[in-house]
Amino acid sequence: MRVAYLTQVDMFTDSGVRTKHIMQYNIWKKLGHSVKFFSIPFSVNYSTPIQADFDIVQFDILLSKSLKRNSNIISLLRQIANVINIKKSLKRYQPDIVYMRAMTWFPGLDFILRDFKVIIEGNTLVREELKASGSVVGKFLNNIGEKKIGQNIDGVIGVTDEIRKYYQSLNPNIKSITITNGYDFNALNRKKSTKASSVEPPNLIFVGSPGLLWHGVDHYYQMARLLPDFNFHLVGPKLDESYPQLKNFFEYGFLKKEALNDLYLRMDIGVGTLALYRKNMNVACSLKTREYLAAGLPVIIAHRDDDLSGRPFVLEIDNNKESVKRFILEIEEFINDWKDKVVSKELVAPLIDINTKEKLRLEFFKSVYEDQ
Repeated sequence: MRVAYLTQVDMFTDSGVRTKHIMQYNIWKKLGHSVKFFSIPFSVNYSTPIQADFDIVQFDILLSKSLKRNSNIISLLRQIANVINIKKSLKRYQPDIVYMRAMTWFPGLDFILRDFKVIIEGNTLVREELKASGSVVGKFLNNIGEKKIGQNIDGVIGVTDEIRKYYQSLNPNIKSITITNGYDFNALNRKKSTKASSVEPPNLIFVGSPGLLWHGVDHYYQMARLLPDFNFHLVGPKLDESYPQLKNFFEYGFLKKEALNDLYLRMDIGVGTLALYRKNMNVACSLKTREYLAAGLPVIIAHRDDDLSGRPFVLEIDNNKESVKRFILEIEEFINDWKDKVVSKELVAPLIDINTKEKLRLEFFKSVYEDQ
């Protein structure tokens, strides 16, 4: 099959979603399919772009390059200015399937999608996320165009049932399936084995993105404040100056892949999303949680994960603003139990290995393409 991967991700800047895109691209190519990225990035890093070894067309406009900054307006202009270019590029590529990572509607998106077999990958409840983010422009555009997107897609793959049903409600006639996120175990170095108990305090890590309130960085800080004998490491977002400094709380900002992988080797526990309630969701299957597990780290999350819930290497606390405080004894016990231990690949690979999930995704592509 010929697959056009339409995304808002800047494919020349490191990110968790970019890593997922490349994992999928490599597996699909390995299985004999033709794949090409068509990227209309929401934001662009012009300072230190990384090299690409994949087939891609990335669209930009001179205005955003000259201003050297990103904003909702610049992103919207980038999208609208490239509607015709994207449509022409897709026509030239002649894809059997356009696979689109869910994005907020913009004028011309429905024009781009019509005439193709389109499958959308739903990763969140867009309507609720835009409310939580406070994006006035995003909410306005979504209110106008959400149903238009639904009318121009032929299938949806939700990473949870909750998200799949959200898109199914936009168009009851489309085919749908739930395929949770996976991870390529070859993408990073794993902790080798459980070691004898050390005198060093347990080390926890939280990797997130700036400005995403539902990640719950404030709850992670609260965890550190309530457990002063443990070390807490924060990668990605940074707390503002209103938070008093803690001796056991370490902030790194953004780390490149190699540095982050090295840090994982020193950690005992990975902490996932802690405030999903802020966008009115209860279920998730985050990429970062899977990366922790692929590195050998047990995880703490504050939501249900249909791949992982109930497993001994996962502590699932409640999804509300009081959860960390109420579960602090269980959190402390879990950390002490798993300190210096490694989650075996044999236990976790059958749950999150990306190869099985991508074969299922390609089977769904075929079913949508063949459904006339």
